[in-house]
Amino acid sequence: MKTVAVARFLILVAAAALIIVSMRYPMWYMYLDSNNFPNGIGMSIWATHPGDPEDIAQLDGGLKEVNVLNHFIGMKEISRETMPIFRVLPVVLMIVAVACVVAAFIRKKWASFAVVILFAMISTGGLFALVYNLYSFGHNLDPTAAIKIDPFMPGIYGEHKLAQFTTYSDFYWGTYLLVIAFLLIVAAWVIDIISFRRGHETLTAPTGD
Repeated sequence: MKTVAVARFLILVAAAALIIVSMRYPMWYMYLDSNNFPNGIGMSIWATHPGDPEDIAQLDGGLKEVNVLNHFIGMKEISRETMPIFRVLPVVLMIVAVACVVAAFIRKKWASFAVVILFAMISTGGLFALVYNLYSFGHNLDPTAAIKIDPFMPGIYGEHKLAQFTTYSDFYWGTYLLVIAFLLIVAAWVIDIISFRRGHETLTAPTGD
């Protein structure tokens, strides 16, 4: 049982570390290609801010160029100031990381389960926020913009066509590390369930005369 307890502790601490490290990497990125930008332009989304992709040196432009294009079609600027999620998400991720450490010291099934629920709620909320922001940016266009296009929904994943642009978007290590952290937390919860059942079976096992 001591080995199981140590493994559970290390799993939850590792999950907390991955959550913190995930904020150092982009969670999502998008590239746009067209005849005017043969090498493409792109942007990345961290938990804390939007910015240029990591391979910006090989591209024709980054977030600044994306925002210039957005201005011409009437889309508002993509920045930390225009998207409150960048002020909220780092805080809630740190809360989950702290909750993992606290649960590591509380060897109770309810502690790990509470972190699973908390993480699931935040992940669902984060995905909803991404979808909502993409929808809002593509549908609330300035009617006085220089270039008129129909409202649109930017692609969250994969390749899409947008006017004369081909867009490609995907998730990145910031998201992958969070997925791994969530799986570790679930693993700790499963350990707690198994340990609880074994303990309960030991207590209720019949004794011989």
